[in-house]
Amino acid sequence: EWLEQMPRYFTAIMRRLDKLDRAPDRDRARRSEIEPLFARLEDPASLRGRDPARVLQYKWLLEELRVSLFAQELGTREKVSVKRLDTLWRELDA
Repeated sequence: EWLEQMPRYFTAIMRRLDKLDRAPDRDRARRSEIEPLFARLEDPASLRGRDPARVLQYKWLLEELRVSLFAQELGTREKVSVKRLDTLWRELDA
């Protein structure tokens, strides 16, 4: 279901790159919001004991957040925010 979204993600990447030259500081600020969320996925210790299907859901919602932050005009599949992803991550501990 998420792979169907790839064309929109690629469009979002292009929009982000188009905006980067005009507002690099804005891009940097938004990137700093999501880097800690991605770091969770890169740390094997933080993934240990978590349901892989739920981790995958988190990963795809993180992609949606990236669209929301860098290409908002494309819209997202569902409401997503840093706060929502933090909550989802905590729920993965349960």
